Amino acid sequence: MRAEIELYKGLRLAYFGSLSISMLLTEALRGEAADDILSQNSLAGIRRTEILLHFHDPRYLESAGQPRPISELSDSLGWLHVQFKVGGKLVHEGHYGIGEVMGAALTETLRRIDPDEQEWEFAFRNLDGGVDLRPVPDVVGAVDVDLGVDRRPLPFTIQQVETPAAEGVALAELGIDPALLRPVNVLVTGEVGNFMLKRLPLSERIEEGGFFLGRIRPAKESPGRQVAQITHVTPASRAGASAVHFTFTPDSFKDVNQILDERDEGEELVGWYHTHLFAATADIGTVSGLSTTDINTHLATFRRSGQVAGLINLSGHHRMLRFYSEVSGEMEECPLWIGDERGRYRAAGTELGRR
Repeated sequence: MRAEIELYKGLRLAYFGSLSISMLLTEALRGEAADDILSQNSLAGIRRTEILLHFHDPRYLESAGQPRPISELSDSLGWLHVQFKVGGKLVHEGHYGIGEVMGAALTETLRRIDPDEQEWEFAFRNLDGGVDLRPVPDVVGAVDVDLGVDRRPLPFTIQQVETPAAEGVALAELGIDPALLRPVNVLVTGEVGNFMLKRLPLSERIEEGGFFLGRIRPAKESPGRQVAQITHVTPASRAGASAVHFTFTPDSFKDVNQILDERDEGEELVGWYHTHLFAATADIGTVSGLSTTDINTHLATFRRSGQVAGLINLSGHHRMLRFYSEVSGEMEECPLWIGDERGRYRAAGTELGRR
């Protein structure tokens, strides 16, 4: 089923008809696309248009089918990512506010349809039609624990287990200039870097994610600086995913802890990664490449100092890899070094971020 916008007109909101969202956006972006590869003829010959709608509040989908004024089709709802393909080849890609493109295009279309009509309302239809989705699986054996202060005393206590201090790493011996360090720094082996950018299976339809294993250690030459050494990457099991969201479950963490035990190499959970199905240059309304949901996930779940969030942007046949960590309550991009066969590390250039 194709995603559509249904239209209602007049004070009585009589049903008027529907518009294909794909056709509406094709018309709205005609001028910009023409400046960016596409021509008038190629637009007419488009065989496939992929559209990713992302709402700031996912609960909006529950009421998206209810008619509402055109003025509510604004950027406050969120953003959309559009890919135009001709014969399976990507020819135009863009990232836009919902109101910036859809609101303006729909207003102009309705003006042409009936310039005298002032009362119009819209509703979305079939937003989930044909969308790839991996539902969050039910967690077996989960127990909800309410820690509210007004509840009766719990039959057990919860306290944080102190982690033994890790041995410092001498970065100069690895070929790294200590003067280039930031609060959190990432080291990956050449094998891990090659795996993430070339061999790690990643969907182009739904977001994927997983965990980093390795060690978080202090830098000997630079007090207060930490190094996240990534030695293994494992996709998360029993996780939920869609085109705009990736969700861990308690079972995901149970399974990765089992992997740590089975590997028995002195590793720990260094952090996590996930994908975005658009270019790294797309504006998603945050200073970093992470979305607000990504940031909240990291700050709420990966709370140990030095743990990192990896982000892989997928665009066509390109992958861009970046790392972030929490520094003074904010997510900061981490410097990245990649190892060679001699165990020496060099600062990662743009070649690491492209495939």
